[in-house]
Amino acid sequence: MNGNFNDITTIIHKEDNDWQLAEKTHRGMQGRVEQGKSGGGNAYGYDVVRETDGHGNIMRGERVINNAQAVIVRRIFQDYAAGKSAKKIAVSLNEDHVPYPTGGAWGFSTITAIERAALVFEHAICTKGIT
Repeated sequence: MNGNFNDITTIIHKEDNDWQLAEKTHRGMQGRVEQGKSGGGNAYGYDVVRETDGHGNIMRGERVINNAQAVIVRRIFQDYAAGKSAKKIAVSLNEDHVPYPTGGAWGFSTITAIERAALVFEHAICTKGIT
């Protein structure tokens, strides 16, 4: 019986630590977004800025617009504003042979992710009062 109790206690402790780590990670990502930086990962339409500060520390979360990809992002939003679904936008990009970032085909989930990322960035800008 004691072995079972220890196993359960270990599992509960691990789940609690996992939950705390997830909360810390979420807070860190939220803080970056509130500063107008990337919350993590690379977003289509942007390039990662690889610079260091005056102390040699890597500056994280900085992005610049990738002008070639920005043309595609604008097209996606123009099509979305015109009432096209994410699936129709993806089909249109594939029919026009617009290169997909990793070499495959455009899919509706990628279009949806681009739209969501832009909304998060827009929210960060609006909450900072930047126009």
